[in-house]
Amino acid sequence: MKEKLKNPVFLAFGPVVLTSILTILVDWIRKKPILTTLWIIVQWLYRKVINLLNFEIKVWWILIFLIVAVLALRIAVYIYDKIHPQEEPEYLKYTSDFIDGWELEWEWEKGPHNSYRITNFRPVCQYCGTSLAPKYGSHGPFKCFRCGNEYEKSWAGADIYKNIILESVYKKERSKKISGS
Repeated sequence: MKEKLKNPVFLAFGPVVLTSILTILVDWIRKKPILTTLWIIVQWLYRKVINLLNFEIKVWWILIFLIVAVLALRIAVYIYDKIHPQEEPEYLKYTSDFIDGWELEWEWEKGPHNSYRITNFRPVCQYCGTSLAPKYGSHGPFKCFRCGNEYEKSWAGADIYKNIILESVYKKERSKKISGS
């Protein structure tokens, strides 16, 4: 093959023939547009987008769509909640404690963002379980009006005791997360 390429006749006429063939090929390619299909697709997409943007929409269509979308979302959330019920935190069972010489009771109320807060917080009688009331107005010694027991202990205030309770809950929750249970 190398000998044929070095032949003087091939060297003289080879480039002429090759140039003629390439010229014919270039002329033929120029007649046929390259990437015609891609250009047709781009033009079609452009026309479809323009048609979509010029589409006349009635206001009542939008309102019906929004109402249907809201209803569908509510139904989906309702079904999801039925299928995957949320377990209530274990600390909701923690509703009484003996702190600083006081028997205390409270309830948990669900707040925003799945948080809970202490409500109906009260000291109770250690003997009969009745809620205690201040003997003289809003402060002072406490008295059980059912059994008559009086409590002369120092009352630190509901907010102090609530904070102690919440800190106890936070410590238990943190220890659960750390231990992985």
